Amino acid sequence: MKKLMSFNSARAIYHLAVMMLGFLSFNCFAQDNMTVVFDSFHRKIDNPNAPSLYQFFNEEVFGPEDQKALQTTLVDHLSEIEGKTLAGKKGLVIFSPNQSYKASEKKAIVDFIESGGSLLLIFDEERRTPLKETGINEVISPFGIKLTDDAPVRHNCGALVVNWDVCSQAWELPYSGGRSVQGGKVISRVYDRGDYVHSAFVETSRGGKIIVMADGMTGLLMGAEDGIRFSGTGPMDSKYWGKHSREFMGEILKFWLN
Repeated sequence: MKKLMSFNSARAIYHLAVMMLGFLSFNCFAQDNMTVVFDSFHRKIDNPNAPSLYQFFNEEVFGPEDQKALQTTLVDHLSEIEGKTLAGKKGLVIFSPNQSYKASEKKAIVDFIESGGSLLLIFDEERRTPLKETGINEVISPFGIKLTDDAPVRHNCGALVVNWDVCSQAWELPYSGGRSVQGGKVISRVYDRGDYVHSAFVETSRGGKIIVMADGMTGLLMGAEDGIRFSGTGPMDSKYWGKHSREFMGEILKFWLN
């Protein structure tokens, strides 16, 4: 009888150990798959003492509390993108790149998206983010979405959210000197004459999401509470309209990562 009890106890301990090992393995895998890579390598700045976009994004846009709530870790990447850069990761953030992506890098990103990874692309007007030079459309166009040339809209016109599946309200967003997005499902539209899209997204067959924003102001949390549409002629004399950048980015990141 004692031998039987000892055997049953040993078997129970064995099964418990197997369950714990599986639990730990699952959590290690889950944590690795909730890592987001921020591409800093393709954003060169003239002032080396200026704070990096990664630092701003990691502290202001997607800070520690936001990352904790979404069980995500944002990591900075300072070299060329390879397959191993993105292996096992949840997503890739590309914010205002101004350097060319090599053919091997484009392929690595496309392969990542095709395997179920997600991409958040925040672009800007030509003088800040050269479209052909970066080659970014070659990365996103295979998935039915792309960026246009600069949109001929008025200074400080703003943008408005129009998609209630992604955002909870018609958030007012800054937009002044940017592009338009073609393809995908529209999230927000430029608030001016013409049919220009501020942001849009596509969902891939493997469950990933590509979100493309055609102007960088919202990603920089610009737009004032007392902003005035069409005011000013440039950064020094404009009260940029679009007071909901922070709310918008919070909902975009939550949608992107879920």
